[in-house]
Amino acid sequence: MSATTDLPEIPDYDPEDEREDVLDELKEAMDEALRKFTDGRVRKPENEKVRIKWLRAYTHAVGEYRRLVSDLEESEQEERLARLEALVDELDSGE
Repeated sequence: MSATTDLPEIPDYDPEDEREDVLDELKEAMDEALRKFTDGRVRKPENEKVRIKWLRAYTHAVGEYRRLVSDLEESEQEERLARLEALVDELDSGE
């Protein structure tokens, strides 16, 4: 059996759905990283190193989350501007 026959079927691509899925996954990752960072006892220096790694993972996830939200807002603003420009063009052509 070839490797290509074992691949799952790729669903229709929808960037909006994908962004929402990624944002949901990032929220979960942020919650888990923050929980791992804030909970637990530190009795060994090695544990403190792991805690610092969880803090880094948390800050990275927060940064990615903010970037995606910003991209989403920018995309929505571009769509709104395009609709407004089309409306202005339509009104201008009607005069």
